[in-house]
Order: sequence, then structure tokens, then C-alpha cells
Amino acid sequence: MRFQRVLVPVDLSEENQRAVEIAAELTALGPDGTVVLLHVIETIEDAPEDEMRDFYASLEEKARTNMEGLADGLAGKPLQIERRIAYGKRLQEIMAAAADCRADVIVVRSHRVEPGRPGGGLGTLSHEVALLAEIPVLLVK
Repeated sequence: MRFQRVLVPVDLSEENQRAVEIAAELTALGPDGTVVLLHVIETIEDAPEDEMRDFYASLEEKARTNMEGLADGLAGKPLQIERRIAYGKRLQEIMAAAADCRADVIVVRSHRVEPGRPGGGLGTLSHEVALLAEIPVLLVK
């Protein structure tokens, strides 16, 4: 089964490549298949916007560079790649982006849950996305 639009929330770590590669494998080939890379810049509440402008611009530039690197890893695959940057709370922005881009599935990086630590993976962003999304979610470990 291949999906038309696959949303992949990414951060600035190198650990996103595997999730992006898996998303590409799940995406329909051709002009209708799209991987949407999303980076959310978490905003600081009650911080004066003018004081944070340079800080957020720096984060946005890093996010764009990171997403270009991830997209380069998909070069040659017959699918479309969109890059989006959002500002706000990560969970809310991921849910909003999924609806806005009409995603069929969300592919999100997660970490392994250790058997000796039951509940140790609960409350993470990937767990929250999996629980709250109205569409299928694939957790990549």
C-alpha cells in the first residue's frame, strides 16, 4: 500500500533520515506522491517578539538547511518533496499540518522503550502524535 501524502515531522538531529527514507518507501510514485517534511520551531511564551526575531531566524535557517539535506537523500526518487516550517507548540502544529496538507499518514521518529522501564516512552511527542492523530501513524525506531 502506498500513500499519496506522507507527513514527516523532523527536528534538527541526524536521526530523522531513517524516518524520511521509510516515508519515501510508503509514498506513491509519480507526481501525486508527496513527502511533506515539517519542522516546528517551538515558540517561547510571553517573550517579546522583537527580542526573539534573530533567534527564531537562526533556528529557521538551521531547519531549512537540515530539511535540504534530508530532501537530498531522496534525490532521484520519483516523488514530490515539500518543506514546511511552523512556529508554535510541536504537537498542535503537527496536527494542524496533517490536516492542512491533507496527509494520509504521519511517519514520526521515536525511540525504543526499554522493557525494564514500563511507561518510559509515554508522554513523548511521538506517543502523543500516535494517540491524537486522526490518521494512521507509523513510529520509526
